Amino acid sequence: IQKLANQYLKRLLTEKGSDPVSKNYGTGLAALLGTNTEDSTLARQSVTLAVEDCNAQMRGVKNFSALPSDEQFHSAVITDFFQTRTEYFVQILLRNQANQTTAVIVPPNIFRR
Repeated sequence: IQKLANQYLKRLLTEKGSDPVSKNYGTGLAALLGTNTEDSTLARQSVTLAVEDCNAQMRGVKNFSALPSDEQFHSAVITDFFQTRTEYFVQILLRNQANQTTAVIVPPNIFRR
């Protein structure tokens, strides 16, 4: 499941359109890198949209059935979203087709409050 978690986080944090071979790879979350946002509702919406986009992309991975079940994506949901005085923290629960789960932590310095 760790390989799947790494693939998921890489896709989530890659800026959509930055891969010259696959323009749809990535999400809009990378656009928040280094930005400051005071609006926690907007920040949460941005993260939610990025996770939904990443989930859709992961479901569309080619040769999905050829992967071992512990590397096959099943689902991902935001399980924790909170803010400190300076940063937002996001935790995502990732589940594979083998029904294993792991927590994926979005690096807290992605966007600041």
